[in-house]
Amino acid sequence: MLLAIGSLAGCKFEPQIPTLLFPTAPPQPFSGLAPGGGQVAERPEDAVDKLIDELFDPFNLPGDEPYEGSVYQQMDRVLSGAYAYYGHDLAELARNRQDNPLTEQMFFDYLVKTGRIYVPDPATGDQFSSYEWLQRRLGTGSAGVYSLVLDEIGDLDKNNPMNYEANYLAALFTAYLWEASRARQWFHDQLISLYGVDSAAMYEYLAKLDLLGPE
Repeated sequence: MLLAIGSLAGCKFEPQIPTLLFPTAPPQPFSGLAPGGGQVAERPEDAVDKLIDELFDPFNLPGDEPYEGSVYQQMDRVLSGAYAYYGHDLAELARNRQDNPLTEQMFFDYLVKTGRIYVPDPATGDQFSSYEWLQRRLGTGSAGVYSLVLDEIGDLDKNNPMNYEANYLAALFTAYLWEASRARQWFHDQLISLYGVDSAAMYEYLAKLDLLGPE
C-alpha cells in the first residue's frame, strides 16, 4: 500500500520528485451536480482534503466501501482483543511510545486459541480470515504516510511492521493528535509545493495512492 508515498516521504521531496507527477487536467467537481441538477458540487480542494484525511485514517477503506458495520471493522475489533489477551493496555502502550510488543505469531496464536480466525460478514454471512486481514494491514509499513506520524512522535521503530497494526496506529494517533496533525500538514504542504493550485492533479495522485481496500 502507498508505495509511491514511500518515495515522497523518504526523500523529502528532493529535485527528482517531479518525475512522480501525473498529467494534469483542469480542476473538475468530484461529486454531485449533473447538468440541471440542484445538488451543490464538492469543491476540488475539499475533495483533496477528504482524501488526505482518509489516507491518514488507520481504519480507512478506499473509495466508497463503508467501514462502519463491515466485516473489516469486525475483524479489526477481533484483532484489538489480542492486546488485553496478552496483558497489555493498548492506550498505555501508545502513550509510552512503546513499540508494539505483539508479533504476527502472537496474533495467530490468539486467534486460534479464541476460535476467532474466521469472522462472518454481517452482510453476506461469508467467512473472512482475521489473520489474512492483519497481514494486509501490516503491509502499509514504512512505505505509507503512517511512517510520517511515527517520525513526528519519535522513539518508535518505523521499520517495525507491527507498529502499523491498525488498532495500535489508531491508539498512537489518539495519544499524539498534535503530532499526527503536524505530519498531515507537512504532507499537504508538500503536495501544494508540487501541484500548486491544480487540485484535480493532486486528487488524481492521491487517488492512486489509496490502494489498501478489499480486493
